[in-house]
Amino acid sequence: MHDLELNLGKRFESNNFRFSVEDIVVFEDKVLVCKRDDKLPIAPGFWNVPGGKVKYAEGIEEALIREVKEETNLNVKEPIYLGCHFINKEHKRLVYTYYCEFDNIDDFTIDYSEFQEYKWITFNDTYELDSLSRKLKDHIKHILEKNTEK
Repeated sequence: MHDLELNLGKRFESNNFRFSVEDIVVFEDKVLVCKRDDKLPIAPGFWNVPGGKVKYAEGIEEALIREVKEETNLNVKEPIYLGCHFINKEHKRLVYTYYCEFDNIDDFTIDYSEFQEYKWITFNDTYELDSLSRKLKDHIKHILEKNTEK
């Protein structure tokens, strides 16, 4: 057996690998960010956007719609795909990032079993959120700059 084949199992055990989704929710040129509950086992107290794991045999956009509904009570209509990236060496996630603009958030509620706080922010506010990932900050900047140009 080749050395690469011998080391493959050590480098990447698939028992923890998952696909995940995240959605940058935009309303009136502000972005929703949520602070994960301090009692959660993964990323406690971290700022993030709505999202979560894709269930077995669930489509990526189907998971996005479900997660946003569960966490915000908002109905995703036209998600725009931004890209995907690998995160978290311990929990191994391939995360698909989208964004959606909303004209109305009357039905908005936050899932306090997962989040302890939320904010609607501008790009400049992201500097105050150290735990918000650099990738999300870059996406937020790009989205809000584009919206300003309209």
